[in-house]
Amino acid sequence: MTMCYRELKRPEMIAEAYEKAVKKEPGNEELLSHLFMAYVRCGNYTKQQQTAMALYKVAPKNPYYFWAVMSIVMQAHMSDSKLSCTMYLPLAERMIAKMVKENKLEGEAELKLYIMVLEKSGKRQQALDFVNGLLEASFLGTPGSRWNFYLTKKAELLLRMERYSESNAIYRQLLLDDPDQWQYYQDYFTSMFALVDINWTPDETTQSVSCDYTVELALVFIEQGIAREEAKSSKKLRGPYLACLELLQLLLKRNHSAASRLASPLEQIKQYFTIFGDKNCCFSDISNYLYMLESETDKFLADILTSLGLNGENTEDMLAKEPKIMQRHVCYLAVSRRLGKHCLSHQEKLRLAEELIHRHREGLTLGTDLLTTDLQYSDNYCLLAVHLLYDAWCESGDQLLLWTICALLESALKSSPSNFHIKLLLTKIYSYLGIYGPSVGIKLELRHIQFDTLGYMCFHPALKVGHYSAWKSVLTEALLFFSTNFKDTSEYIISAYKYGSFTKVYEFVQFRQRLNDSLQFALLNVEKNICDLILETSNHQSAEKVLTSMDIDPIIDECKWEDLRDNRDLDVMLTWDPPHSCLTHEQRHLSFTEQVDNQLHLLPFSRTTVGELSFV
Repeated sequence: MTMCYRELKRPEMIAEAYEKAVKKEPGNEELLSHLFMAYVRCGNYTKQQQTAMALYKVAPKNPYYFWAVMSIVMQAHMSDSKLSCTMYLPLAERMIAKMVKENKLEGEAELKLYIMVLEKSGKRQQALDFVNGLLEASFLGTPGSRWNFYLTKKAELLLRMERYSESNAIYRQLLLDDPDQWQYYQDYFTSMFALVDINWTPDETTQSVSCDYTVELALVFIEQGIAREEAKSSKKLRGPYLACLELLQLLLKRNHSAASRLASPLEQIKQYFTIFGDKNCCFSDISNYLYMLESETDKFLADILTSLGLNGENTEDMLAKEPKIMQRHVCYLAVSRRLGKHCLSHQEKLRLAEELIHRHREGLTLGTDLLTTDLQYSDNYCLLAVHLLYDAWCESGDQLLLWTICALLESALKSSPSNFHIKLLLTKIYSYLGIYGPSVGIKLELRHIQFDTLGYMCFHPALKVGHYSAWKSVLTEALLFFSTNFKDTSEYIISAYKYGSFTKVYEFVQFRQRLNDSLQFALLNVEKNICDLILETSNHQSAEKVLTSMDIDPIIDECKWEDLRDNRDLDVMLTWDPPHSCLTHEQRHLSFTEQVDNQLHLLPFSRTTVGELSFV
């Protein structure tokens, strides 16, 4: 019966059924636990708390007690800040403190929940005391990940409390244990520069704290990290090298004289390219630091090209003979584009695109043994060529260039059917051409959350070219995902309660709320109504029937447009453009507001139509 109610999306009826069952057997532990989970599906946190405490009275087990605590925390999350801070969070804190005092904490999740409650209450010192006490004792001697959690949490609290010397010392230790963790470097630099800014020096009480409180000490620490990597014969870590670049960037922004002690940007970036240039991540790693090259960009590019040995006069000598050399050349081309070297004349762009197409086709011979699920080594040659042809089209408006791009991408997709970058570009170009049919054959195969993040690439092209049946099909599939969001996330939340992953309960609830407030969800609901009016109506009677089924209030708009969230992934398309050509925050916000405004213009039409039909 409960399964039937769940599929009907009527969770409140599940709760009603178990409420009646519990009235007949109020001491039944199994029925009470099912009732608690039923309230979880409904999102009734008050009833969850009451049921969990009733469970604890029947069977005094820690999980039931902390179900009640977590239910109180969620009430705090859903209420206003004043009520949260004065009633719910203090109550949750007292309940856990009682268990701490009685030494009844059993699991790691209970310890983490107590820290979460203290942090939400703003009691960082109390949270730190708990971390230094019971949490340290519980995690001491445990495997690395659990011990790192303790150290990381302690360092985070100290950093927020502006106890920079202690925080820096911990991050320093964490980096010695895990020198490839980028977040540690960022917090290490934050705490170090904070100490520099306040001219902190150790005194008698802090002599034992091994922290880097000057730029000179930080330089030594970073250089030692690089030296350890240089001593390795293989599998060097990227973290220390990027940390050196990051430190140089921070020092240059501060006009600090110590920047001269580090190798120049040219030397550092060249060194990084030499070690990691054959990795796909190389471009994204160094792209944020390329601006530091300034007048040395030409020398940098020339040195890299020379090291590749692909600038010979013979055509065969220009082609990469190994995948790693090819990846280095692709990275070189990407960096060139990032530095603005693709701002060429129309004919120069076409010639360079032709050369890259040739390299792509010849490079396919190196990937004959790859699986169909693998990406071809030379795919990025093709994508770079497409970007150049697209630039040429933007300047000239020659539509033949778009058709050339489509042919090129379709050919590349046959060799690399799993390359989603090619699929996304094809979808975009076909949309420009006003073609939708071939886009269906591309099969982006959006799943689950991708309907929210990438759906904008599929829904609007079908509408623009009048493929209303296809438009309705994708709308229905996407709306199915959003409509089942509450049911699906409820099951995840239930699992989190069952296994004691209390921090995940909060994350899942936030995730569900973000989907409910999604811009895409609101747009799809409006567009689905318009689509039904277009496809399902042929006379007044059918129009009245369709509009009645929509359940639209001609006066009240239930959608909270001001609370909408833009979950679109606007960075999914691979690009190597210069920074000035990339999307800015203002452009993203403008796109969001335009989407909202467009739909707000459709709402009066829907509401007016309903209002007029209701008087006929």
